[in-house]
Amino acid sequence: MNGCPLVSVVIPVHNRARVLGRAMGSVLAQTLQDLEVVVVDDGSTDDSARAAASFEDPRIRVIRLPQNRGVSHARNTGIQESRGRFVAFLDSDDEWLPEKLERQVARIQACPPEDETLVSCWYVRYDDFTHRIAAPTRTIGRGDAFDHIVRGRVPLPSCALMPRAIVDAIGGLDETLPAFEDCELGFRLADHSTRFVEVSDVLVIKHEHGAAQMTGDPNLMLRAFLALDRKWGSRILQRCGRRAHRRWQARFLASIGYVRVRQALARGDRLTSLRHSLNLCRYALRSPGYAVCGVGLAALGFRAYDALARVKDGVARRLGRWRERPA
Repeated sequence: MNGCPLVSVVIPVHNRARVLGRAMGSVLAQTLQDLEVVVVDDGSTDDSARAAASFEDPRIRVIRLPQNRGVSHARNTGIQESRGRFVAFLDSDDEWLPEKLERQVARIQACPPEDETLVSCWYVRYDDFTHRIAAPTRTIGRGDAFDHIVRGRVPLPSCALMPRAIVDAIGGLDETLPAFEDCELGFRLADHSTRFVEVSDVLVIKHEHGAAQMTGDPNLMLRAFLALDRKWGSRILQRCGRRAHRRWQARFLASIGYVRVRQALARGDRLTSLRHSLNLCRYALRSPGYAVCGVGLAALGFRAYDALARVKDGVARRLGRWRERPA
């Protein structure tokens, strides 16, 4: 490639050979073609590197790390090796709709000064086994970005596009966190007075599947949350107040409890699943969503709960609250 691409797409991968092709294919199918793809193989023991190299496209570079150092280190490595004016992240098991980059670049270039702006978009969760498409989720609201992150609206890495200048200014991702690095990055960007904007349409499909996903380890999640709270708890108290901080803590702890409910149910341990769901009730006032979902899932089981969720999504469609974009 001659010159520098407009967008650098950084894809960290660890033992995801089975799904990596889907993610990379969605990048190469973008309507915006002025891009490079930097795939960072984070010490995989499967054929992830070979899967990435199978795409015969000069815009693709594959960087192999000798050992697994975690997703933040892989993303930071990709950023350091990138040459684009803008940086976009894509998780190896997610995919983009074709207009994603084109629409985000147009949105960010309309913001003066563009080098202080992050642009996100809406996304949907797709269950690869039940084929259920959940209602779209928006990641940014109007008003103070820091406050929205405290309330749980954190741009997913796969949804975010930002100028390289912002990433350089804040020093990349925190490699000490084993999870929730996207939330920590959001806090630093917002505290750095970065403007957060969005394309108000679904441009990302976040896949949920049976493979080991980092956020599926509740013990890892708890360690990461405690480290995140130590780092940002006092700043949240200062900017948003004690009530907001308690709600933020409850939301994270409830999300971890919900993972425990799902895992116990997946093992066929209904009693443990119910016990974890009852523990979720302590967060019912500050984080009712996880409490309701956890209790409902433990009581109904996966099939009945999924059927009920499909009914709810159908009502949302008929009311026109969201548009189902993915095929």
